[in-house]
Amino acid sequence: QVMKIELLKRLMTALKGYKVYTLNTRVLRDGVETIIPADQVLYGDTLIVLAGEIIAVDGIIISGQTSIYQSVMTGESLP
Repeated sequence: QVMKIELLKRLMTALKGYKVYTLNTRVLRDGVETIIPADQVLYGDTLIVLAGEIIAVDGIIISGQTSIYQSVMTGESLP
């Protein structure tokens, strides 16, 4: 029990520097950029992802280039 409390304290300290994200995403529909909840993204939508933003859904990069930090999904220690 003491170990769990200590781990929880460490986790809370580590998370203090992070923002709490609501899972929203930028979508381009009819030439207009709009921010919507991720659960309203439709098949075929074009998303706009800015540097440092969370990618809310699976997709294909159709323009631009980037490097994506995937360790949250894969569990790997290095990006």
